[in-house]
Amino acid sequence: MRSPYKPLKSLILLFTAALLLLSCGASAGAEAPADALEKGSTPAASLELETYEPFEGAIYEPTRISVETVRIGLRYGENATDYAEFGCSDETGFALGYFDEDRVFHTEGKTELSWLAVSREEEKIVLTGWGFSRTYDGKRGLAFQALGGGPLAFQGNRYRGAIEVTCGADGGLTVVNVVGLEDYVKGVVPYEMSDGWPYEALRAQAVCARTYVVYNQNKYEEYGFDLTDDTESQVYRGIDLASAETDRAVDSTRGLYVRYRGEICEIYYSAADGGHTEDGINVFGSERPYLAGKTDPFEDAVNYTGRNWAAYRDGEELGYRLSARGFEIGTIVDLQAKYSELGNVIAMTYTDENGQQLTLTEREAYTAIGLNNCHFTVQKEKDVFVFSGSGWGHNCGMSQWGAYAMAELYGYNFEDIIRFYYTGAYVG
Repeated sequence: MRSPYKPLKSLILLFTAALLLLSCGASAGAEAPADALEKGSTPAASLELETYEPFEGAIYEPTRISVETVRIGLRYGENATDYAEFGCSDETGFALGYFDEDRVFHTEGKTELSWLAVSREEEKIVLTGWGFSRTYDGKRGLAFQALGGGPLAFQGNRYRGAIEVTCGADGGLTVVNVVGLEDYVKGVVPYEMSDGWPYEALRAQAVCARTYVVYNQNKYEEYGFDLTDDTESQVYRGIDLASAETDRAVDSTRGLYVRYRGEICEIYYSAADGGHTEDGINVFGSERPYLAGKTDPFEDAVNYTGRNWAAYRDGEELGYRLSARGFEIGTIVDLQAKYSELGNVIAMTYTDENGQQLTLTEREAYTAIGLNNCHFTVQKEKDVFVFSGSGWGHNCGMSQWGAYAMAELYGYNFEDIIRFYYTGAYVG
């Protein structure tokens, strides 16, 4: 059983951290404002985390995790390709075969070539190399991995595991990276956070990334994989930005997930929340107790991405953007924003020149007009709507820059970070 949670850090530890910051400054290009060091040395009452007695997670039976292999879509749907080239980084050659329904690779042949190309001809996959050409059933697909177990090169990135190619339903080839869970997490952490960030922030990111993929297994089942490789899921580009530090953050948290009453959590995180996270129900329509919005006092200690931003849209552009999303509306002449108690936009009502109104809620309220953060105000200056905000991303769950500040300036560890941003949740 784990010991009770202790939120208050030693003043000595915090004072030491402050002295180090005075001599070194913040890492990863972040610049702390003048008052950041004072905050780091003696945290105010608002920066003290809640105490849980007894440790809440200990009384719940954790659900078992059976996910060992994940499937990540690299090219699919509208982004499918008719032709692709692959390299074997260790030049040992390729094992050729297929994956069964249990995600187990079966070898049917091999080649010592270090380069292969695939193309689509009707419902067939054509594999070519120097001096040979083979045809495969497009529905079952073709899979290959390095004979020596090394990474595979595709579109300028290197990936662990194997590559699977199938004929997509809408034409083109669907390309999927089939990779072990931990290797996948090692390919997310350095692309979601810089490897120069505080170690405890990297560990929090590793736990969140691992939790996200397990919770969302088979989310894109219609395409034949679990998650995409971009911000629609988590940014994943293989191993090229991975470092000893990011790999260590993953290895040190192996088998750990964000849980609530024993269950795997529905995880979200974004770059910065501008001082206030938001309830999951107002962002993704997800009503979870651990996705409760709250005031975030930690970001204020660093100059985070999107600390202050502004965007300008005239009525014609707003109407065009909304129409492009499939809404029937003309030039916008009036715009009313609805705010949550935390000051985040949770709905927008657009009125066009003919008096027709359109109300959008959750993320769509502002992403439909090209904004990516909900912590903003809007004013009309002549014919132009001015959006002024703070934060970067959807504001639900963990703030990555807040995690940076908690670890770097206030001495909190990865479990503290997760318990702050996911109310009532814990690492287990």
